[in-house]
Amino acid sequence: MKTTQISIFMITLVTLIIMNACQSEEPVLKKYLPQNDSLFKISFDYPANWEWKASPNSRKTYEGIGIFEPYKIGGEKNNNSGVLSIEVWVDSKPQVAVQEQIDLHLKGINALRHLELLNDFVLQIDGNDARWLTRKNNESDVVNQPLIEEFIYLLTRDRYYTIILSIPESETGGRFHTEFKAMVESIKFLP
Repeated sequence: MKTTQISIFMITLVTLIIMNACQSEEPVLKKYLPQNDSLFKISFDYPANWEWKASPNSRKTYEGIGIFEPYKIGGEKNNNSGVLSIEVWVDSKPQVAVQEQIDLHLKGINALRHLELLNDFVLQIDGNDARWLTRKNNESDVVNQPLIEEFIYLLTRDRYYTIILSIPESETGGRFHTEFKAMVESIKFLP
């Protein structure tokens, strides 16, 4: 009787260990919360292994943060060559400036033969208007393939945000691209 109970216990224990080992681990997320004196008035979730760096070009009217090369192309850690990157900028200029910025961006894409507009749509992010442009840069001097660049212009009452993703075309739909989209979906505006 004891041998049967021990056998059942051992089988159950081994089964639990195997089931636990087979479960895919979800990445641990952190929440970006700006400092009190920051121009940023948004929060968002991002993978805990990302290291945000403040832009040295920040001023009193605009501020930026970025993440560069959290993974090698294909998924491993890499050095900071800037191939995979996300930048988030906030600008406290009047709302007219965001439309001017979008118009200039679209003119530039139309004027330069190596740039191709892949997508342009309007969406809502936490109740605020946003415009999402996706372009292909066919003349990358960093990698031997086109770069896909996503630009999100997010307008609020007293400021606008520009969120920029840059990835090689082969990474479209990959880990970093997927994490970027999840980050954008998690944006919340702070009071």
